[in-house]
Amino acid sequence: MQKFQQEIDLLLSQRKYSLAIKKVKSKQRKHLLNAELTRLEGIVYLHQNKLILAEKSLIKANKIDPKNDVVMNNIAYIKQQKTEYEFAKQWLKKSIAINPFSIDAYHQLGILNSLQHDYEEAERCYRQVLKISPGHNDCLINLAVLLKNKGEVDSAIKYLHESLNINPFQPQIYWVLANLKVYHFTQTEKEMVNMMLSQDISQKDRESLLFTQAKILEDEGEYKESFQTLKKANTIKYHSFKRKPIDWYAKLQEIKSVFTNEYVARNQNTHVEKYTPVLIAGMPRSGSTLLEQILASHSEVTGASELKYLHQLVTKHSSEYPYCFRQYNSQDYHLLAEKYLSLTKRWYQSTNYYTDKMPRNINYAGVLLLAFPNSRLIHTQRNEMDVCLSVYKQYFESGCEYSYDMTELVSYYKFQDQLARHWKSLFPDRVMSVKYENVVSDIENEIRHVLNFLNLDFDKNCLNFHQTKRDIKTASAGQVTQKIYKSATQYYLKYGNALEEISELLKQPFEPLNQ
Repeated sequence: MQKFQQEIDLLLSQRKYSLAIKKVKSKQRKHLLNAELTRLEGIVYLHQNKLILAEKSLIKANKIDPKNDVVMNNIAYIKQQKTEYEFAKQWLKKSIAINPFSIDAYHQLGILNSLQHDYEEAERCYRQVLKISPGHNDCLINLAVLLKNKGEVDSAIKYLHESLNINPFQPQIYWVLANLKVYHFTQTEKEMVNMMLSQDISQKDRESLLFTQAKILEDEGEYKESFQTLKKANTIKYHSFKRKPIDWYAKLQEIKSVFTNEYVARNQNTHVEKYTPVLIAGMPRSGSTLLEQILASHSEVTGASELKYLHQLVTKHSSEYPYCFRQYNSQDYHLLAEKYLSLTKRWYQSTNYYTDKMPRNINYAGVLLLAFPNSRLIHTQRNEMDVCLSVYKQYFESGCEYSYDMTELVSYYKFQDQLARHWKSLFPDRVMSVKYENVVSDIENEIRHVLNFLNLDFDKNCLNFHQTKRDIKTASAGQVTQKIYKSATQYYLKYGNALEEISELLKQPFEPLNQ
């Protein structure tokens, strides 16, 4: 059976799914009640993304062999893909009860807990894996990322180095190190990056290494060369999307056509909840992580980091935003508020205020402001050259497709800036802008200004934000555990005329695409 399984694994790696399923079914006809063959059938379906068929086969395999922990792990993975997290965890716990040394079950359970924002339990699971198998590479990486999110940067680096000691040819890890922002590569690591770039590697690996190389060149003061490398990396990434640029000017007009003064006056939900959601939104890399860390240091505020729930609620029934909200009334917004609260309840269990700093929520801010009459929007701003450069330097885990093309990046910058002004015109007392440069130059006065906007008393803990322990999922996790520094202001000047193209694009009027 082991030889046959290897044969199927090879076919799956070659994406020869039809041949794989044909071979499995052929062998099944001779062994009708073989749990392993039934499991393999499910695995082939899983590779084809046929989740219903995969689950059906694996449940059948479980009935044939109820004590097969590998089958249970496979079922749990399907439940995870279907976002049925609690069912997935139940299967994994059954698996561990049968096999207390199941590395796969503990690792998968760690991933599930992380997806559910239970980072303490996720860390416990990862450490259990490493206790059983100290060289489990995927677990070393996942634990490192989790520790980075907790602000334990030195520990994160330790585990990333352990992973590289096992296999130094891991392009993605070099980018994880670069993305810490505070890490400086050794000469050996720099040579490894250059050596891997000279080889025939996958597109994703090349992207990771080029963004890493750009960071290395920047740290060495080679700004012109760094930016040229960034252009290569961004061009490769942007072309991989195979999408047309979004007309952000048209998108702005669409939103403004639905969310008008008359619409807001007619549809504002008047039911005031006890809890106050605070959106911190705008451009990525505009100081939102720093501002949230400061606010989360307040005794009455919980920082939830980047939540996907508002986007999910907006797009749940239709992708035609904003037109899908034309028929909404105050009662609809009240129901939306209740749904949002049910999804975010873990963040207001100990405080009434909680922040959501997903940058793209600037698109949907009007929806939340209508749903919650006591909610607030803080639009984070930063010098236009600094923020566009910083976004262009960032290799995002997902989304932000606009950021990899200079023209579309600048167009999006203008879009979100003018959209924030529109939200301010509709909700003048519930929207404010906070400039990154003001925060770093006069932190106490700026904090008092923001807290006054939120109707909160001053809390001196906000001044010691770098001592606050919490989970931060963004690239700035390693930076906000430091005291305020001003070296990021007017950073673009270091690049000199290399940024002339961005500068010229920013000077152009915001107009419809292809005008």
